Amino acid sequence: MNANEKAALDRPKLRLMSAGPGSAGVSPAKSWRWLAGCAGSASSRFSTCLFFGAVFGAICGEAVSAEPTPSRFERHAFPLPESIWSVEAIDVNGDAKRDLVAMGVTKVFALVAPDWKEQVLVDTREGKMLYCVALDADADGDIDLALGRYQIPWIEFRQPRPQAKQLAEPGGPDFSVAWIENTRRTDKPWPLHVVDRELNGIHGLAVGDVNGDGQPDVISDSISGPAFPNSVVWFATARGAGEPTRHIVTHKGADGRPHYLDFADLDRDGKGDVLLGDSGGGTFTWWSRGARATDGWTKHAIAQEKGATNIKAADVDGDGTLDVVGTCGHGRGVFWFKGATWTKHEIDSALATPHALAVTDIDRDGDMDVAVASYTTFVVRWYENDGRGFFTAHDIDTTNRQQAYDMKAIDVDGDDRVDLVLAGRESKNCVWYRNR
Repeated sequence: MNANEKAALDRPKLRLMSAGPGSAGVSPAKSWRWLAGCAGSASSRFSTCLFFGAVFGAICGEAVSAEPTPSRFERHAFPLPESIWSVEAIDVNGDAKRDLVAMGVTKVFALVAPDWKEQVLVDTREGKMLYCVALDADADGDIDLALGRYQIPWIEFRQPRPQAKQLAEPGGPDFSVAWIENTRRTDKPWPLHVVDRELNGIHGLAVGDVNGDGQPDVISDSISGPAFPNSVVWFATARGAGEPTRHIVTHKGADGRPHYLDFADLDRDGKGDVLLGDSGGGTFTWWSRGARATDGWTKHAIAQEKGATNIKAADVDGDGTLDVVGTCGHGRGVFWFKGATWTKHEIDSALATPHALAVTDIDRDGDMDVAVASYTTFVVRWYENDGRGFFTAHDIDTTNRQQAYDMKAIDVDGDDRVDLVLAGRESKNCVWYRNR
């Protein structure tokens, strides 16, 4: 077993259980039992709500008995001046406390602990940014942020057109993928380093050691042309000055609208593989690499599900083999697929638009749970694993009409409980669900 696979299997955030073989998952047709308490805080920008999840559903055709949720969440919502599409939690000022980071259309905001004061880390002036991921890009010991842009005005500006139809030159930085350097200060913008200028329509980024040199690399998809439609690429970081070299996983070989990515060694060959959810073709796929560095990548099917978007590798049933968890953020349903046969198991087949997915041990019982958020039904929910591959559903937030687009599982406050951080999309907020 190589280091990448061992890390994926041993790291608590990557062990997950789900509904068992042939189960019907968790059915929202069952009635919910709901308890909620809310209390305002001293700050007008900050509210706290305690949510106690409800238990309902059917697993393997048998009703799930209602019971109090073993974890409860405090809702801390922070309004922001732009639609928020992606989130992270990193230490932005060097005080050894995690702060919240929220990516808007044109700006990346920091909400600095402990008073959550809003700061702007970068202003790109034109949109639209869509996804961010944390990594130590320059190997200096602090955590930086990689940015993916969905709309790149510079690409449109560079396209040939008649003189009479020339566009005004954009005013912001020219990039499709970039990273911003953590200066451990928030009184001025962080330096922006261009990674790529030709990818277009970036919807997802992932981080992993693709080339096995011990440094994190950035994996990106590209929905649109002209240069890289339906493509996936990767870049090595921390290699000195200049833009990193672009390495191709697939050029035009994705299934129409590549969305979110993950990186794990699914086939146990010692080399990490790329996982992809693609809503265009409604596919979950993985891509393996040849024996030599110069070899190409081979596409493998996992499943076809209408509206497939989010994908995570995890040992779902505790057998030591990585499985895959997927959600249909442009369709309906939360599923897991057993490696390496990819047999489908339903977690929640009824939930619409679960466009945000996190896999983590929410209740600290040693196995991994699943958390999702739906942007059309305004539901934030987690599924408790019993350690044997069966789920119980618990609602976290259903009463605030909370939209969602991205979710990260991170221990924000350092209490050894993994919290959930949510990008509020058109709710125009960043929400921290504190796990208590």
